[in-house]
Amino acid sequence: MSTMIPSQPAPTTTRRITTTRRLAAGLVALLLLGTACGGGADGDQRQAIVDALTEGGAVTDGQAECVVDGLYEELDADTVNALDPTQDEIDDPEVADVLQEAFLECTSEG
Repeated sequence: MSTMIPSQPAPTTTRRITTTRRLAAGLVALLLLGTACGGGADGDQRQAIVDALTEGGAVTDGQAECVVDGLYEELDADTVNALDPTQDEIDDPEVADVLQEAFLECTSEG
């Protein structure tokens, strides 16, 4: 028979508290992320690039969003916002390299 110390919560209670805290932290992060990059010109450009990448069904929405995240991480927002998602080619070699790297990383399996 195991004896539990009354002042300590049961292991399942501790897991629930930890899980709840992690979920709450995740939701706060999503809300902050949504307000930081989900609206305005960045949000519009982000969606335009996602739409262009998913057109024709070659990549999923999740993969396209991953590619866009990679662009915004590696390039400054002004450079990404200046991209024309309707063009088939990118003139700037740095942008092309970043796009290719992000595309390969986000669409490769495994």
